[in-house]
Amino acid sequence: MNNLLLTTVAFVAFAFVFTFSYARIARGQNFLRGQIEKLELELNEDIQRIGINELIQTKAGRELLSFRNTKGDSNPETLRLLINSYVALDIPNFLAASEYVKILEKLTLDEVAIFEIGNFYTKWSSYVKLQKPIDVFEAKEQTALYKELANNGINWLNKLQNKTALTYHLLSQCYFNRWDYDDALETINKAIALSESNTQDQVNLFRFRDLVIAQKDGS
Repeated sequence: MNNLLLTTVAFVAFAFVFTFSYARIARGQNFLRGQIEKLELELNEDIQRIGINELIQTKAGRELLSFRNTKGDSNPETLRLLINSYVALDIPNFLAASEYVKILEKLTLDEVAIFEIGNFYTKWSSYVKLQKPIDVFEAKEQTALYKELANNGINWLNKLQNKTALTYHLLSQCYFNRWDYDDALETINKAIALSESNTQDQVNLFRFRDLVIAQKDGS
């Protein structure tokens, strides 16, 4: 009899605790749902008030847009703004930007988006190449990384149907980072041929060609 009573009491206690816990979980889920709806409302209000280009410049704005992206509500323009905002930081955060690049790569893209992806990998490759490794092992890993990023840049830039002087300049930079100096020279010459004469941009292209030739002759 005592055992039966104890079992009954234990069962009732368990049922009470389970019901109480479930109710707390349900209240917690409702609270989170309310917070999510509040965040989305604030985001939409901020976009209407100050515009997405201004919003993306703030850390809070990037976090809100990143949150929207996790729900699948993002679009190529928002992704490109997120990418550019991380790259434009005083200390560029290419790794954070790359998460949005990976998403963008899976979408149907126009020429502008394809160019920006190629430009992103070119900048990242050059940024990594300029860092000073602490030892020979880090130097080896660094070299492998910036060459891989350069390859990504080449692959995307070569998808473009209409290549401009800037496109060929970026391609030349990628080949240069890959230590492929023959292709780097060929593409920088194409960039020069397409560039506007007697401009600072063309002067910069000639300077880069001198660098490529010097590296090619020394290799």
